Amino acid sequence: MAEAFIHDRANNLDDRVLVERFKETRDPAWFGALFERHQERIYALCRTLVQNRALAEDLAQETFMRAFEEIDRFNEKVPGSEVPAWLCSIGRHLCLDELRRAKRWRDYEMSMERLGGWHQQRSETLFSLHQLESELNTLPEEARRCFLLFYVEGYTYEEIMHLTGYSFHQIKNALHLARRELKGRLT
Repeated sequence: MAEAFIHDRANNLDDRVLVERFKETRDPAWFGALFERHQERIYALCRTLVQNRALAEDLAQETFMRAFEEIDRFNEKVPGSEVPAWLCSIGRHLCLDELRRAKRWRDYEMSMERLGGWHQQRSETLFSLHQLESELNTLPEEARRCFLLFYVEGYTYEEIMHLTGYSFHQIKNALHLARRELKGRLT
C-alpha cells in the first residue's frame, strides 16, 4: 500500500527529491521509482558499449545495485547534480571494466596460443589447459596470484595492488616471472 502511494507521488517528483526521500527513509520504493524512471536509459547505454544483450542487462542491473550501495556518495543538494548523469557514469565504468576484462582474456588466449599452439584440437586444448593449471600451481604464490588476477580475472595493476597489498613493481615482476616460467615449461 505504502509502495503504491510512493509510486504515485514519485511520478511528480524530481530525481534529486527521490534520492533525498530514499536517504531519509531508506524505503526501497523511492529508489525503485528511480530504477523505473532510468532503467531503459541505462540498459541502452550498456547495450551500446558492450554490444551484447544479455551482458548489457547484467551490467544495467549491476549499475543500479552499485548506485543503491553508494547512494550516500551522491549529493542531491548540489545545484546541477543529475541522477541520470551519475547513473550513466556508474554504468559506463562498469561496462569499460567489463570490456577491459574481456580484452585481457583475449590477450591471455592469444599469449597461450603463442606459447604452444593451443587451439588446434579440443582434446589438445583440454590437455593443455590441464597442463597450464598444473604449471600454474608450481609457480611461487605471488606470481601465480598476479597471473590469475591479471590474465584470467582481468584486473588492472591498481586493482591487484588494492586486492593483494603488493606494490606496482612486485606485480610487474611477478607477471614477468610467471610468463617466463610458463613459456619455458609449456613450449
